[in-house]
Amino acid sequence: MHSLRSILVHMDSSSRCRARLMAARALALAHEATVTAVLAEAIELVDTPYSYSAGAVAGDEMEALSMSRGAGARAMFDAVLDMQPQAAFVELPAGSPAWAVARLACCADLLLLGQPDPGSRASARLPADFVPAVIAASGRPALVWPASGRFEQPADTALVAWTHTPASARALAGALPLLRKARRVHVVSWAEEPLPAAGALDVGAYLALHGVTATVQRHARAPQRIGPALLALCTDIDAQLLVMGCYGHSRAQELLLGGTTRDMLRAMTVPVLMAH
Repeated sequence: MHSLRSILVHMDSSSRCRARLMAARALALAHEATVTAVLAEAIELVDTPYSYSAGAVAGDEMEALSMSRGAGARAMFDAVLDMQPQAAFVELPAGSPAWAVARLACCADLLLLGQPDPGSRASARLPADFVPAVIAASGRPALVWPASGRFEQPADTALVAWTHTPASARALAGALPLLRKARRVHVVSWAEEPLPAAGALDVGAYLALHGVTATVQRHARAPQRIGPALLALCTDIDAQLLVMGCYGHSRAQELLLGGTTRDMLRAMTVPVLMAH
């Protein structure tokens, strides 16, 4: 992907929704991109008092609650993005939020999603696998925003976790517009097998061809746990962006994620751009 022209940002009732909208606005201004804000959030019966026994009354209360959340999300959108001439607000009907967001995401260059937060009721209203399901079903790169912390966008320093896999290649290609805006880009790779010789198809040369000058660190042996090692590197170089592939195996793609990616979604301390 040579340019970033369309951004889809997921909205919910979490406290971090505004931070995602602010990040989307900053990215849109930097890349002259359009922004589509999509409200997709399931409403649980427990949100409505006496919902199991109230019958039709509960249905009315749930509809009113949905309208209230929709109005609140629209007000937040207006406050953050209404001054953007190329911004749109979409409220999806009740149903499967991951499937609905993934369908829209197919026509976006970049998704902006929120890190699952076990302590947030808004996260509890989404499927536990919402983020990986959207990434896997859409096939688009997604920038996952942390549940805490402040991060400037575009990122000044980025770390790319590189492996010779399709997921890593898709993440790298999807991150190119962001990497070109960064002042410093570091690439780290670990491989148990012999590393390919540097040359025209080397990751550093590939980035250089796309206008990105990167410092590449190659290691023959991977650490026991890659996720914590990547986060430690982010701290060491003060990275505001981590780029990595999103991995899965058989058995329904190991619930759509491999262990490293699950660890990262639980413990991420910086925005992470993932692709599957």
